[in-house]
Amino acid sequence: MLAANELKYDHMSNHLLLRVEGAWQDDGSRLRGALRQTDEAGVLQDGNVYVLMNQVSEHELPIINGRLTQAGLHAKLVSVHEEDSLLAEASEQVAAESQADETPRSDAAPNDSASHEGGIV
Repeated sequence: MLAANELKYDHMSNHLLLRVEGAWQDDGSRLRGALRQTDEAGVLQDGNVYVLMNQVSEHELPIINGRLTQAGLHAKLVSVHEEDSLLAEASEQVAAESQADETPRSDAAPNDSASHEGGIV
C-alpha cells in the first residue's frame, strides 16, 4: 500500500482504497471472488478490511461497486485525508517492526555454538 501511494503521488499510477464491510464473514471467499488478480486485500491497524485497487480511478467506481454488491459486499471509498492517515500509521508500524527486527537478541548465550565457525565448541 505504501508503494502504491508513492506511485500515485508521483503521478505514475492511480489506485483506489476501499473499506469493505463484512468481507471476512465467509472466510473472505466472496471478497476474493470479486477482486482482480492485481487487487490487494488486507486488514489494517484499525481492524477494518481494505482493498487496494490498482490502475483504477473514481470513474470506474460504479463498476467496482456493482461487482462487490453482486458478491453481497458493501464498500466505501476512503478519502484522501483518511488514506494519508492510515498510511502514516502503517509507516510507523513498519518502522517499529523493522527496528525490533534489528535489535540484538539478549537471550543468546555468549558462547552459543551457532555463533562459532563450524558450530562446535
